[in-house]
Amino acid sequence: MTSLLASLLACDVGMHTLKPGVSTRDDVMRVMGRPANEWRQPDGSTVIEFSRQPEGVENWFVALGPDGRLKEIRNVLSDANFARIRNGMTKDEVVEVIGTPGQRMTFPLKREEVWSWRYSPQPGNKFDFNVHFDVGGRVVNTSRVSADVSG
Repeated sequence: MTSLLASLLACDVGMHTLKPGVSTRDDVMRVMGRPANEWRQPDGSTVIEFSRQPEGVENWFVALGPDGRLKEIRNVLSDANFARIRNGMTKDEVVEVIGTPGQRMTFPLKREEVWSWRYSPQPGNKFDFNVHFDVGGRVVNTSRVSADVSG
């Protein structure tokens, strides 16, 4: 729990005021701003995405229980989640794992669309995680490149 609070304090101002089991949907919206996506779960809970892309390096997923109270806040841009992206997945399935991309590019000659997420696995290092889709909207590959710019 301490590491969660430390990561929250280092990111969005005010996130540290959100308390699991106490904070409500309204509290989350007031602190986090406008959501990028929202998914209702079969058990009545809700997952709300707050993307900080393309300028930021986080995509926050906020889980609310069926009672509308905060259960969890997590940044989904992680190596563990990137490893869950598999060939054949749809665009919607990718978004449910790592959220809304910061950039979308189309390469007509390659017949490919590439979505990118900027992330920082450790302070001072930025990378772009890319998901490559075929014309049917299915994952065909992933890649990552350094986004650090040296001057």
